[in-house]
Amino acid sequence: MLMSVRYFFFILLAFFLLACNKRLIRKDELTLINEHYSQNTYYVKENLVIDNKDVIKKDTSVKIWIESTASILKVKCYNSNEERESAVGRMVAYIINEDFRDKQFTVEYLDKLIAEKLVYYDAKDLSKNKKAKK
Repeated sequence: MLMSVRYFFFILLAFFLLACNKRLIRKDELTLINEHYSQNTYYVKENLVIDNKDVIKKDTSVKIWIESTASILKVKCYNSNEERESAVGRMVAYIINEDFRDKQFTVEYLDKLIAEKLVYYDAKDLSKNKKAKK
C-alpha cells in the first residue's frame, strides 16, 4: 500500500513538472526566430529605464534576441554596434508563460510585443525616401 501511494505521488509529480515545463517557443523554433531577428535593427521608442543606473536612451540603435524558459519568454536587446556574444543584453519586454496558458502563442504576438518598445529600422525604406526627395 505504501509503495503504491509513493508511486502515485511520483507519477503526479512527473505530470505536474511536465505540464509546467512547457516553453512558449520550442528550442528548435527559437533558433530560427533568433536568426530572423538577428538580421533586424531597431530603435528604442522612448527612454527605457532598466534600473536606477541603467537607461537605454530614446533612438538608440539596438538588435534583439529572444530567450524562452519554462517560466518566461524574454526579449533582450543590445547595442547594434556590438557583437551579440560579447554584448550585455538588457531585457526590454517579457511574457510570463503562466499568463499564456490558454492562448495560442504566435510570432505576430511577439512582433506586437517588440513594437511596444522598439521601432523596426528598414534601410530599404530609408533609401527609397532619399531617392524620392531628389
